[in-house]
Amino acid sequence: MKFYIFSFLLLFNFLAMPQNAVNADSVIEAVKYLDNDNEITEKTDLLISELYILPIPQARELSAKILDEARSMNNKTLYILALIHSYRLNDYNSNIVNLNKAVALASADEKPKLLAAAYTFKAIIFRDNGIYDSAMTYALMAQDLIEEMNDDESKTGILQLIADMHFHAGEYENAEKLYIRIQAEEPGHYDRFNYRIIQNNLGLIKIKQKKYAEAELRFKNSLGHFAKIKANHADSSGIPYLFRKFMELYILMGDYARAESYFENGYKLSRYFNQDTEKAGLLIGKSKILLHQGKIDSALKVIREAEIWENKFPDLGYKTEINKILAEIYRNLRDFEKANEFLSMYSDLMVKQDSISNRARLMHIYAAHNYAITLRQLDNYKLQRNLSAIIAVLVFMGLIVNSVYFVRIRRKNRMLMEKNLQLAYKNEVIPFNTGKSAEAEPSYDPAEEQTETFKTESDKKQREPGEKVLSMITERLNEMIENEKVYLDSDLTLSILAEKLSTNKTYLLKAIQKKYNMNFLDFINGYRINEAIRIIDSEEGKNLSIEGIATLSGFSNRVTFSKIFKDATGVSPAYFIKNLDSIRDAE
Repeated sequence: MKFYIFSFLLLFNFLAMPQNAVNADSVIEAVKYLDNDNEITEKTDLLISELYILPIPQARELSAKILDEARSMNNKTLYILALIHSYRLNDYNSNIVNLNKAVALASADEKPKLLAAAYTFKAIIFRDNGIYDSAMTYALMAQDLIEEMNDDESKTGILQLIADMHFHAGEYENAEKLYIRIQAEEPGHYDRFNYRIIQNNLGLIKIKQKKYAEAELRFKNSLGHFAKIKANHADSSGIPYLFRKFMELYILMGDYARAESYFENGYKLSRYFNQDTEKAGLLIGKSKILLHQGKIDSALKVIREAEIWENKFPDLGYKTEINKILAEIYRNLRDFEKANEFLSMYSDLMVKQDSISNRARLMHIYAAHNYAITLRQLDNYKLQRNLSAIIAVLVFMGLIVNSVYFVRIRRKNRMLMEKNLQLAYKNEVIPFNTGKSAEAEPSYDPAEEQTETFKTESDKKQREPGEKVLSMITERLNEMIENEKVYLDSDLTLSILAEKLSTNKTYLLKAIQKKYNMNFLDFINGYRINEAIRIIDSEEGKNLSIEGIATLSGFSNRVTFSKIFKDATGVSPAYFIKNLDSIRDAE
């Protein structure tokens, strides 16, 4: 009940707010006849603020009017500001065209403050569309201008953009430090809309860190802020977004009833405020709820609607989630061909979304930025030119070295694959590259490998197994490995295997260590990796996912399998599968 009362009050807050605080026509007319620069600036700021206060349809009309009147008055400052601050009213392509115009005009007229603003909003547009390398580039260009002008008022926005880049690069600690710094340094932080944005972002960081209670607290701070301040239509975009985040959080927490409540309210608000960009995300969450409830047909209908909205407002994250859910739906409908098709698209999108190359590009931009600062401090132009030439040569040489290195790595990986194939078919244990076990299977207790304690040295000698005993254990172990393939049991432990061999854990462990010079888990996983390689190299393996191969070879989950496979073979399962045909052709 408390949730619904709060939602009603929140909506009432927006319904009751003024729809048109000033008469825009009279302000435009006033600007035409003003000579005082301060008065012109004041009236201009008033007009631009209206673009944020008005509902989107009226704001779009006002934007067009301001652009026409500014052009007729030859008021370039007003024209540039209208191009920049109409960003929430247009689609991605229109925004980029407008901001490019603003950059060109501000550069030609040498207006650094307007140029910094144009760069900042280009960074925002790129960030919101997942183009993080370009977003970082323009954020740093804006930061340079702001620092040169000593514009303290604009520093907070740039710091926040850079914090966002840290977040999207997976550097959550750096992002969190910057957000907290902004909270401490921004004047009147709690009374600004920026408070909500930073609370939301801190909530997202806590979700990434799986600290769901802390994420919930951050989102509640943000939601409570809407009810405590005077809101306008610019603020309205944050409501459906925040409700979507609550929905996603409660899905992760397994609280589907609360998640559905936030979906219902969030979707209503997205329609009321014309926030169509949020609809795909909200519908994705609804489809997950329906899947959890076992309503497969309804989930399919909802996710197809989400797909329509994602096509209108493309988003890589949404597209990835849609394909994952479609794969799950068709798996439940037992249409495995379609399920595999969507699962393949999901895997490709995941690689694209979280690729190492995107993060590496961000770091290169940081490096380039730091280098640019160094160059500006040099007074000698010739020295700058020479340094640039040297760096170009070094980069070129680095590319050559990297190319040679990757060719060698590829050749080495191929040789490793050939060797591992031979070992697998000889049924020999594949030695681990690390010389130690990777992550333990859930059923395995490392404490089982601890040898028994003895009161005295003589007691220890009396109970120490002899060579003959160890040899007998090893012989029976090999027979069981070959005939029963006990390693395919994902729940196998040292105790269980010792019991099957009619011996104890200590003797079995010593037999394995003496014969193979490895611990129990590496020994068992070596045979599991053999089995996985044989499956991959078989007709059966062509139709299996990596998770399926992991299960059939005795591993309890894909993550552990992938880690151990790479430790043992030197390459990932995906790389092994992808390059297996070339090895077969060579043979």
